[in-house]
Amino acid sequence: MGRAYDVMRVVAIAAFLVGIAFLFGPSGTDVAPLALPELPVVSSAPPDARAHADSLAEDIILYNLFSAARTAPSGRYRGPGFATQDDVSGMSPTPGGESMAATSFTPTLVGTAVSERPGETRALLVLDRDDQTPRLYAVGESAGGYRVVSIEARSVELAGPRGRVVLRLPQDMEDNS
Repeated sequence: MGRAYDVMRVVAIAAFLVGIAFLFGPSGTDVAPLALPELPVVSSAPPDARAHADSLAEDIILYNLFSAARTAPSGRYRGPGFATQDDVSGMSPTPGGESMAATSFTPTLVGTAVSERPGETRALLVLDRDDQTPRLYAVGESAGGYRVVSIEARSVELAGPRGRVVLRLPQDMEDNS
């Protein structure tokens, strides 16, 4: 143990001295910088569009994302086909006293994230008629009276008050993924 320790100390001191020699020793590095050829700028956008894009990029870069003065947006993004709170509150009541929104609510599938790992597949759904904010759900989770039974790449099966419901992504969304 003592001899190995002494050898390690000698190696550490030698490495330290070599490092000092490199730090203060003469540097014989008179290497000219590599000259790269000038490449032409190729862009299909007109000059005004490039200037506009550059100014937008500059605005994004200069905007302080971590500022304490930032606040949440006044409303969440709603994709096509999502009802707003004004749409729901403006519906007339049915003879039984429930609003049309309560009787005609259908859950909405926004998208899926399928994973090969068990338990990591999620679906972005609107399941609660009172909260139209899309949320991520896994198999077995529930909200608004609906329980997620299965999640596939393009569809989700739910168990709800009206029985089994299969939601499918719209055809135009399949082409973009």
